[in-house]
Amino acid sequence: MNVEEFISDHYGGLSVNHYFYGFFFTKILLFRRLRLREASAINRILKQVSEYTIISTSSAWI
Repeated sequence: MNVEEFISDHYGGLSVNHYFYGFFFTKILLFRRLRLREASAINRILKQVSEYTIISTSSAWI
């Protein structure tokens, strides 16, 4: 595993959670009796490496 794989200059994260509060499962009798809950989640991480970082890290490891 290379050390350079985890280097990034800029990064951002996005986390979205949504709870349906029984919107789907209350319409089906079996699921209504089980009292299940619906939820969905999306998680993303974006990163960017500048040209300066690529050049400086690659010359340091040669």
